Amino acid sequence: VGDHFSVLRLGTLELSAERSDITLEELTNHMAGGAELAALKHELSQVRGVDTEELPEEESLQVGAPHTT
Repeated sequence: VGDHFSVLRLGTLELSAERSDITLEELTNHMAGGAELAALKHELSQVRGVDTEELPEEESLQVGAPHTT
């Protein structure tokens, strides 16, 4: 529970946002490493026999620049 969230990744500020400026899904995505998950899904899709259908779509993983306010 909080009114401001900061997420670090490898010692670098990944996200700094007020509670009113971010959804739970966006916050969870940043905490779980959304960009890395998108890259992993892409790599796994290249491996024969690996089913990536159950993994989230890359668009839902918010790939791109971190959200900051």
